[in-house]
Amino acid sequence: ENLYIIGDNLDAIKHLLKSYSRKVKCIYIDPPYNTGNDGFVYPDSFKYDSVTLSNKMGIDVEEAERIIDMRGKSTHSAWITFIYPRLVLARELLSDDGVIFISIDDNEQANLKLICDEIFGEENNISTLPTIMNLKGNQDEFAFAGTHEYTLAIAKNINNLTIKQLNLDDEEIIS
Repeated sequence: ENLYIIGDNLDAIKHLLKSYSRKVKCIYIDPPYNTGNDGFVYPDSFKYDSVTLSNKMGIDVEEAERIIDMRGKSTHSAWITFIYPRLVLARELLSDDGVIFISIDDNEQANLKLICDEIFGEENNISTLPTIMNLKGNQDEFAFAGTHEYTLAIAKNINNLTIKQLNLDDEEIIS
């Protein structure tokens, strides 16, 4: 009854589309946040030099240098290039009443919102949910406490989405 796929999630999504196109009710994605940290299965830094960009895009080094100079650091555009096709294919997996949740931090939250508005339509945005990740509020970001990450909740078609009310017992209710 279950399917376990090992490999790049882009390839996995393509594989799933063959059998599950328009059948998935809920998707959760926790992409790399473009923080520059290593030790993750996917690169978490999308800073490209001209040689790397040249190889990835199949262009000559001079053209890659022109792109980097034009865009400044290519971190955001490279991250967008990484996430965009995954979200387009994930949308194809979703049923008409499906919803996708995507975790992200401040590094790419604004870009992710714009991409989701383009792919899913602004009208299908349900909410951006803040998640407290740094309870102590350590002041390590220019004397501000970076305490939150975010989860974007987006419907494939908000008119078809039904969120059922959960019944909570007395032990689960916080007053």
